[in-house]
Amino acid sequence: MTTLILSPLFKLLVSLHLLCYSGYSFAYEGEETTVQDSSMQPSCIPPYKGSEEGTYLKLVDKHGPCSPLIQKGRVNALSDFESLKHDEARIEAIQSRIGKPGLVTLPTANRFIITVGLGTPKKEVSLSFDTGSYLAWTQCKSRSGRYYFRQKHPIFDPSKSRTFSHLKCSSPYCSGSESTCIYPRCKYLSGYGDGTRVEGYYSQDRLALTSSDVIDNFVFGCSENNTGLFNEFEEDGIIGLGQHPLSIVYQTAKKHHKIFSYCLPSKTVVGFLRFGGTTKQSLVYTPIITYKSDTSAYGIGITGIALNGKRLPIPSSLFAKAGAIIDSGTTTSRLPPEIYKPFRDQYRKAMSKYKFVDPKYVGSGYDILDTCHSLGHQKSFKFPRISFLFSGGVSVDIPVPSITYNSTIACFAFSGKPFNGGGFNFIWGQYQQRTLEVEYDLGKGRLGFGYGACK
Repeated sequence: MTTLILSPLFKLLVSLHLLCYSGYSFAYEGEETTVQDSSMQPSCIPPYKGSEEGTYLKLVDKHGPCSPLIQKGRVNALSDFESLKHDEARIEAIQSRIGKPGLVTLPTANRFIITVGLGTPKKEVSLSFDTGSYLAWTQCKSRSGRYYFRQKHPIFDPSKSRTFSHLKCSSPYCSGSESTCIYPRCKYLSGYGDGTRVEGYYSQDRLALTSSDVIDNFVFGCSENNTGLFNEFEEDGIIGLGQHPLSIVYQTAKKHHKIFSYCLPSKTVVGFLRFGGTTKQSLVYTPIITYKSDTSAYGIGITGIALNGKRLPIPSSLFAKAGAIIDSGTTTSRLPPEIYKPFRDQYRKAMSKYKFVDPKYVGSGYDILDTCHSLGHQKSFKFPRISFLFSGGVSVDIPVPSITYNSTIACFAFSGKPFNGGGFNFIWGQYQQRTLEVEYDLGKGRLGFGYGACK
């Protein structure tokens, strides 16, 4: 089995470094993990430099001090329970789009944004980064526009870009179920599982990922009439990285070979989104699974779970039928109840010496979490080592800050709340991916995982 474990150097770095999920710093002791109190105040830690290969963009938590939205007073920080509430809307959207190619996933729970340049001269736009959808879109100023999401940043004005043009009906991109021809332009309507609607015209313009990586004739959605839940957020749109010809991953395939990776940071750290190139990290790989019911999603073969190096006695057949995906927008990982319950029970045993707290007393929105412990005034807090096992004999240890959710109350950051309807019953969420480098290599059909990319 290929195992990705925490190196001694990484353990030392983490023990000295505030990860700022909850105001605590982390140290490692053998098979268990100690959480030690820290009085350091939140600040914005400089970005990871990356290797010289590939194009690196800064990736930040939009509710943290590194966010341009916070810095410009455009968005208020989202609380823990508000994030969980939005998680429910996203999961319903994922489930509702199964077998319905016209539906895409609204990243209501997506916390991470990148900033790119659009048009000539370029205008900066801050976009939600999302592996669960494929279309890139931003709101566009137009005479026919009637309904816009709240956006304090000036809306993109196509008339001021000399490289902008609408996509014609003859374009191959205008053949999808969500598009229609309003001659001579190609109109789209994206319906989201929570009732949000984004309507506009397929367009193309120059997209500057960086000053040295510019994409001419990039196809994106110029949204003019929008209604729904996205109005609660104030980023400028979405950039989707799903498996679809409209995705930026496919539109840059000649240059970046359908390779991208990211490191989802803690609130006070700048992470990255990388296109193309290679990483300096040591990665372990598992195959990407493509499901017929949703070809744009990134499937992953989860085969088991281990605590402190011991595999839990959960039948492999339960994992095989779960239909797992990896998602950058769902906050905490969602497991089928028949897998979650024995996993949770073993975790509770390992944490039995700490005071149990009923989640309903923690706060609104915590009803999807059922195992919380009080940190109280203790100087240290030990966690068991949790490993997820993937196809190809790969084992990945979950970073310790990603085991629990919240601050003064440590809630087990996994949920076994039943899904409504069919579809994917196992979603490996972004909370468990934080500080890992996660590489998507579509050419080789594989996902890679490495430690310590953004600490």
